[in-house]
Amino acid sequence: DRPPLSSVEYPPHQEPWNKQPRQMKRFTDTCKWDDPWFRSLPGPHKLVFLYIIDRCNNAGFWEYDEEAIVYHTKLKPEHVEGALKGLERGIKGASGWVWVRNFLKHQKNDDINPSNPAHKQIVALLRDQITRFGSVPEFQEFIAPYKGLIEPHRIGIGKGQVGEVQEGDGKKRKSSKPSWPEEEVNKAKEMVNRLFSRRSTTRWSEKEEESLRKAMPFTEEDMAMIEAYYTEERRKNGEGRHRRDLLTFLNNFPGELDRSRNRKRYQPACDV
Repeated sequence: DRPPLSSVEYPPHQEPWNKQPRQMKRFTDTCKWDDPWFRSLPGPHKLVFLYIIDRCNNAGFWEYDEEAIVYHTKLKPEHVEGALKGLERGIKGASGWVWVRNFLKHQKNDDINPSNPAHKQIVALLRDQITRFGSVPEFQEFIAPYKGLIEPHRIGIGKGQVGEVQEGDGKKRKSSKPSWPEEEVNKAKEMVNRLFSRRSTTRWSEKEEESLRKAMPFTEEDMAMIEAYYTEERRKNGEGRHRRDLLTFLNNFPGELDRSRNRKRYQPACDV
């Protein structure tokens, strides 16, 4: 008899490929099989497309991993490369990442509402990709209606409010920097200091503090996952996939949180 999938032991070198963000439930359009474009795709193209929409994050982005596709689908590398070229209409690539253009539309999340808690994560994930996909025309067209919401200097994720600053002329003007209670800011600094082995007495630069406030809020649970992930990656003698610089970490916090969630081995959601 075939052993249950959850009991299968994988060789150590393959463990990084057996990972899944979470056991997420997603919408699927059953009519895609009648779509002329999708129907015309060769079998390997369809398989790669379905694989990517299962592995991408909640905004439709996935850090491209050809070895993972080959391992899970059993396709040959040249077939995977050919599939990506054939999927250029629906999947765009930039700087080692891929983006499923209509992912949010098919997940009924294309009408982004900043007051919707689920959409706050999507906004953060889109913001994290602006530098990477900013020159892709299709991405520019997609974010155009949300530009004011997604631009980093205008986003405050969570309960932070836009505060006021007093300038040299004595007049108060609104600041784009989210205003958080100092107690919460200090607590966040402690968690980040611990992650980077930085002394609590080390002074934060203005850029670091601004990036911290933009990344907030994050919970102790989030940071515990990131610490566990970083601990593993730092053992890889300089080859680990983690941020070495505190400011870079803060500017890419949503992506690092996704990576930390991906560290657990994939567990099937149902028996096969």
